Amino acid sequence: MNYFPQFNHLMDFQDFLDINLPTNLIREHKFFLGIIDHLINSSNTLRPHQLSELHLRKGIIFFNLRNYIESKKEFNIAISINPNNYYQFLCRGCSKTYLGDLEDAYQDYIHGIFLNSFDPKSFLLKGKLELKMDEYYEAINTFETIKYKFFYNDFAVYQATNHQMRAEELISRNKAY
Repeated sequence: MNYFPQFNHLMDFQDFLDINLPTNLIREHKFFLGIIDHLINSSNTLRPHQLSELHLRKGIIFFNLRNYIESKKEFNIAISINPNNYYQFLCRGCSKTYLGDLEDAYQDYIHGIFLNSFDPKSFLLKGKLELKMDEYYEAINTFETIKYKFFYNDFAVYQATNHQMRAEELISRNKAY
């Protein structure tokens, strides 16, 4: 599966990872789940990377259906088959974020960065989660890293700058009280 480098809105984690595109009806999602289940259960000829990809896609569909527990299970299976795909860790981190497992989600983002430090999405997700966890100074460091490391990516720099300004605003509010 090819993952496009463009960004979506940084409104929430789902939009940011492009895992909600294209928007399908629930009926279509369930249809795709049936196809994927059939492929997983009926084929002995699937290579590990193909099986991992099918579980990743299944997890994405469950994520789109807002079934974060099942999506996390599918991402876990995909990771157990192919632990070198950083995108699987980012997706699982998003599921964990929605489930409230912020520390575990943070570890998934860190591991995603370890596997691929050339994708600003990993850093942006990490920084956004640090903001959510009230780790403002750490978030600022992450956003500074994005601006330094991905200076050629205008959108990543723009997002990092906006989120960094938000972190600085929250710090100044906390000092005022």
